[in-house]
Amino acid sequence: MLVAGASAVVVYYSLDQALMEVTQRTRWNLLHVEEARRILKWPFLWSLSLNLLGAGILSLFWFHRMAGPLDGIRRALRRIADGDFSQELRLRDTDEFKDLGWEINCLQSQIREKTAAHQIQMLQIREKLDSIMEQAKQKKDIQHWLPVLEEIRSQLQA
Repeated sequence: MLVAGASAVVVYYSLDQALMEVTQRTRWNLLHVEEARRILKWPFLWSLSLNLLGAGILSLFWFHRMAGPLDGIRRALRRIADGDFSQELRLRDTDEFKDLGWEINCLQSQIREKTAAHQIQMLQIREKLDSIMEQAKQKKDIQHWLPVLEEIRSQLQA
């Protein structure tokens, strides 16, 4: 946006300088130069304004393509940090950072799978521990292990 405005100012200044140079070389009357300046002033100002407006609108679209995905990525990472792996990050085809979003979804999927596998392992360990505790209750010679097993069991349930 700044570049468009700067280029319009440079073009206006260049034409103004060219008119001054032509005036000096051809010895035109100074009134002709002032008339040319007056005629060129408003078209350049309108051109500058339209360029700035167009650049501003394009900047908003570009900003939206970047800021929206970044906000979605931030929310997805917050959910992952909170332990919620149920929602995948969705980005539009026109959004930036699609590769990063895909990597976050892969990471989330891997964490979800590993968490499920660990929960199954914990359940199996708990079942084995329950079985050992039942056997320990029936046999009096290993009664001294019951408090230790009970403590391990309570830690696994937490």
